[in-house]
Amino acid sequence: MALESIWPFTYRAFNAEAGETARAIINYFRNNEPNFWQATLRRYSFRGSGYQQGEEVRLEFNEKLSTCTDGELFDVANEILEWGGMDSLNSAMKQELKRSLACLNLLAKEETMDLNELCVERLASITKIYEMWDLDNWVIYDSYCARGLQWLISGLWQSLGYRTNERLLKLPWPPGRVGSPVADFPRAADTSPKQKRLGFIYGSWLCKAIADRLMVIENNGFHWRPFHIEMIAFQLGHEIGQ
Repeated sequence: MALESIWPFTYRAFNAEAGETARAIINYFRNNEPNFWQATLRRYSFRGSGYQQGEEVRLEFNEKLSTCTDGELFDVANEILEWGGMDSLNSAMKQELKRSLACLNLLAKEETMDLNELCVERLASITKIYEMWDLDNWVIYDSYCARGLQWLISGLWQSLGYRTNERLLKLPWPPGRVGSPVADFPRAADTSPKQKRLGFIYGSWLCKAIADRLMVIENNGFHWRPFHIEMIAFQLGHEIGQ
């Protein structure tokens, strides 16, 4: 089953359909390991930096993007890509970046937008910029994060014995330097640009839904945000199969 568009195409509508799935994912892994979410976040490591340093970097890049001029946008974007170990923006990404960020702004405000306006060229790269642009709505959708999200979803599905909300949760895997998708999940390279766009957006909304519910369930003063769930998924993506 491929991912399907919902109507209205908003986080609120996604939450209404898949929100209880987010809570079910949280509870399934908490039941197996009570401190699962915090413990996995504490294990996060990217080039020797832990989650607190990762959070600081994200806040710094968000500040740079929010205050840069149009002429500085590509320089900041390339700085983000360099941090992520990615090549600089290519011509297609440069041509479409401003339009894509405007599209994401409309989507975050639940306003009408054209999904085709969103650039998914080099998905693992450009979504690093998307996350830094708006830390409360979008996440880095690279091979490790997607694989980690697939593993979380697959774990719930196996526990239930059926695939709940498959049309919203069968997220495609963007090919990385190493690794492969979780069994029965598609590769982004084998899907249409629309599936890549839906994968990034639904993956981001799932992270947001999990973060929103963790704030309520755990109530321990920690301010969960979507990028914390992205970090957890990234870490799990590295650990799966090791």
